[in-house]
Amino acid sequence: MASLACSSSISGTHLLPTALAPAYSLRSCKISFRRSVESGSRRSGLFDASNNTGHWILQRVRQYATVQAAATAKNDTTATTGRTAPIPPPSRVNVSPHGLSPPIVHRPGQIKGEGEGKRTILASDEMIFKAKEGGKLQTVMIVHGILGAARNWRMFSKRVANYMLEETPCQYGWRMVMVDLRNHGNSATLPGLKAPHDIPATARDLANFIEAEGKAPDVLIAHALGGKVALDFVQNVTAGTYGSAALLPKQLWVLESPPGPMTSEKAEGDMERVLEAVQPLKEPLPTRKWLSDKIVELGFNAGLAHWLGTQLKRINPDAEEMEWVFNIKECYEMLQSNRRLDYWSVLENPLPQGLHIAFVRAGRSERMTPDEGIERLEAAASKHPDNLSFHTLPNAGHWLHTENISGFIRIVNPYLSKLQ
Repeated sequence: MASLACSSSISGTHLLPTALAPAYSLRSCKISFRRSVESGSRRSGLFDASNNTGHWILQRVRQYATVQAAATAKNDTTATTGRTAPIPPPSRVNVSPHGLSPPIVHRPGQIKGEGEGKRTILASDEMIFKAKEGGKLQTVMIVHGILGAARNWRMFSKRVANYMLEETPCQYGWRMVMVDLRNHGNSATLPGLKAPHDIPATARDLANFIEAEGKAPDVLIAHALGGKVALDFVQNVTAGTYGSAALLPKQLWVLESPPGPMTSEKAEGDMERVLEAVQPLKEPLPTRKWLSDKIVELGFNAGLAHWLGTQLKRINPDAEEMEWVFNIKECYEMLQSNRRLDYWSVLENPLPQGLHIAFVRAGRSERMTPDEGIERLEAAASKHPDNLSFHTLPNAGHWLHTENISGFIRIVNPYLSKLQ
């Protein structure tokens, strides 16, 4: 929830004062915005119109100010009586014909089939953004990285889908599907997701999920460890390992994920150290504060300690004791597999017809270095320009989907437009 402070006193549950004069100046406002990033932490920052997130909020403030000014001009009864009526929060303000924030549909995992055909279908979240004219939906499926979750990609999904609806002339809506991988989020407790907990097994989970969907997504976006999962999926679909029911997307976007073995300690070193540090801690954990203090004591910074606290849940509603929302030991196994495996053969051999793979590296990140194949990726992309591309997103670190969404949209927009 964003809280705004301007020349009038505004409570945290109100977006703007009820009556706004047409001459209301946005420059007089300072916006304090609290947002969730993929890691689950919440950061505070002061934004202005030059900032990506701040610019998005200011657009909504400007639109709402216009509505309120019009109401004032028509002698709105609430304004003339001097009473302050409740103003809906941003997610309920109808400033777009498409709706800024459609409801999130939570799909729990499930077991399908019997006997040897029995398989576990991953949990997911879904949002549908309808076009003005209605009609066909383009499906974008998102796969998170290690210790991530579907919920961490909701704001990203909203921004991308709303941009494509409002800025790009098209008659299609967008269906955004965010998947929880095994050992993460709402898939962490699903039965049937057994060892080995590695990239190939996780890719098979993804294949089962897509098969249960009944069709391949138009676009697959995969971050960090999720990128290796997606490449393994492509490799096996191309080889026919999953059978004829497995289909490829039209586009695969691999974000911050080197295709080969990761030799740089900076590549996943922090996550490895975190998982190694928390594995010996026996559950249930006393409290969030206890965990935060313990993590700082182990030599990590307070920000990371706070984020780890958000990755806990109560063992039951009446208890103080906490447990992890992900499976620590199994996540560590997934991370080790991610570092070892090599998928250069997927990229340097001819790609399947109709599939374009785009790699995106964050400009401030050290996860993809020359040792991890930047020059090799550029060479492969120049050799197969119709099927492979390589992009660098400036002003962003590893969590690029929270740090520079607007920049990412500028990269992806020309490609998504081709889907039309």
